[in-house]
Amino acid sequence: MILILLVSLLPLQAKQNKSTLIYDSVHDKEKEFEINVDWSLDHLKKDPSVYNDELAKAAAILARSIYVSNERLESNLKILGYSKFEIHEENDKVSKPVCAFAHQGDNNANYFVIIVRGTKSYFDAATDVYAVSDSFSGASEYVFGEVENYIKTIEPGDSNNKKNVFFVTGHSLGGAVANALSLLLEKYTSEENIFTYTFEAPSLNVPVEKKGETRALNLINANDIIPTLPAPEGRYGSDVRYDPSFLDPTLYIQVSSRSLDDLYSTDMAATSYNHFMDQSMCYVLTRANETDI
Repeated sequence: MILILLVSLLPLQAKQNKSTLIYDSVHDKEKEFEINVDWSLDHLKKDPSVYNDELAKAAAILARSIYVSNERLESNLKILGYSKFEIHEENDKVSKPVCAFAHQGDNNANYFVIIVRGTKSYFDAATDVYAVSDSFSGASEYVFGEVENYIKTIEPGDSNNKKNVFFVTGHSLGGAVANALSLLLEKYTSEENIFTYTFEAPSLNVPVEKKGETRALNLINANDIIPTLPAPEGRYGSDVRYDPSFLDPTLYIQVSSRSLDDLYSTDMAATSYNHFMDQSMCYVLTRANETDI
């Protein structure tokens, strides 16, 4: 069943530029949402440290899509204009998370998107445990190596004398790896060309004096314990924290088939609810609605 979320009150003529992406609910497997994103490469020409509603919506949808299926992820990427889709699923060792890449370009730049999946397998869980000692450095270096290989597949005519622009996202473990990538990718471009949105990312134990080395934006639910683990809390860039009370309660029910009261419960189920992508997606949509009104 497809439910249409009206996430904008912009004038009708502005909606002609919108792309319709599909978000799959975590809690209710029967729900697929059509979400309008006012997508343009112009969003990737602004200051990446400034929160952008449309980039946040696209990032949240892609971060969820990589959990759902390759088909869903590739379909959403194609709608955004990306092609040369590639996914790495050698998820048979610690610190080798599933990751996907795609590319599009114009006369001036190569635009890459990088999506890293969060915890879904036994080896992902082992990567989370191992992060106590390596702060996800092994996982981020693995993904970065795959990114370098992917960049080499782009035709020389597409890559020479052009700047590289990266749009990076991930949830949970994937968010931590995406956050670390925001620094590693500076090998291929400048800081202002890396747009990183992470969701419920665990800590990388980044000291305060080093957080400003990237412009990543990390969306954090104040009720979620995972971002405080596995080491003293610290990520590159800026944390965008919110309390579940900010969320639109009607919208949250639509997205998750649950009540916001679940996010305030003290049982173990509530702990996991606060970490799910549904509440992150609801935050992004609630914030976008407030901007549009």
